[in-house]
Amino acid sequence: MSNSEISEHWFDSDRMVLRERRAHETMLRYADVNRWIFEEEVPADPVSGTHHEMYWSVGRTLRVHYLEDPSSRDCYVIVSGRDPNMVHGLAGQIRAELKPWDTDELAALYDSTVDPQTLARVVIRLGLSAPAQFEPAVFGRVSSALHHSERGVRHAALLATSYSPWPQYRPMLVEASRNDASPELREAAEAVLEAFDATGVPES
Repeated sequence: MSNSEISEHWFDSDRMVLRERRAHETMLRYADVNRWIFEEEVPADPVSGTHHEMYWSVGRTLRVHYLEDPSSRDCYVIVSGRDPNMVHGLAGQIRAELKPWDTDELAALYDSTVDPQTLARVVIRLGLSAPAQFEPAVFGRVSSALHHSERGVRHAALLATSYSPWPQYRPMLVEASRNDASPELREAAEAVLEAFDATGVPES
């Protein structure tokens, strides 16, 4: 099954962010145990911006995609398929067995974390783990992080908005593009807004 065969009629699970960074060996073993059919591997290429990715077929109607994100250095798994119930079922199995980060767990970690470096990692994982549909618990914490006194936490929040491009982020991104104390972060916020425009994210 080639990438070109994946059309708009396929359904995707939410991203499942794995606790282990660079977990490709874990995924290869897990796929082998479950007898998934290996399709292809795309090596990382920093020059072209290509991420390290792997694909498997599960039966005739499901596909598993593993991807390592170079910006966050986290990795995640997405299940795709024509039947949303089957997608949900396989994603549920993966969640139960590999135990990826859960948004409720990450929200609780955000609330209890003081160290800015750790907080930045939590914020990025919140953005990566966020569902396609608007999630107030994630939104509130990313919004809070975007107003944090530490530049690194605000930068992580900008990255988080790019992973979960909800229209509700637009006003705070506009504010950051105009008023953040860091010129680099003002530019970064503008870049996220331009990406929202390019991908058709509507106004809030």
